[in-house]
Amino acid sequence: MTLATVASFQPVARNEYLERLGALPSEPVLAPELWAEVHDEIQAQLGPLETEIRRRVPGIRVSTGRTSGEQFFLFSYRTFSKPGVDLDPVVVGMTFTSVDQGVNVEADASGEQTGGCISSVASKTVPPSREELLAAARESAGNLCQSAEAIATALTDPSRGID
Repeated sequence: MTLATVASFQPVARNEYLERLGALPSEPVLAPELWAEVHDEIQAQLGPLETEIRRRVPGIRVSTGRTSGEQFFLFSYRTFSKPGVDLDPVVVGMTFTSVDQGVNVEADASGEQTGGCISSVASKTVPPSREELLAAARESAGNLCQSAEAIATALTDPSRGID
């Protein structure tokens, strides 16, 4: 048995047509600072919602936050809960995901543990620009603010109890 001999050639350096080797990004490339700005805009828009829910449901606890992951650019949220009561808290949030050279914006209010939808806003796809993302954040958050009554009801509904 003999080993096959494989010819080895040195690579040839070329500088032409290198652009064909560059991979096109599969999703829009957006700076982390932009997502911080979008988050701040969403939270500013949700301020009146919090005020209205506090008026309807005294003593609620509210927390805000944001996260991101491999499958989404940003999830910006506000969680409403009633301390000392075993009711599912309500999460009001917006998710930004990449789709075909754009960004899909989804917004809803749902149970934190059960995931039950309380209110939702029609999703929207926008170009990946600062102006379009901020406008979509304002619009969707503004639409979520119309859900104050449904959220307040959910925070006091005994059928939404958790064990």
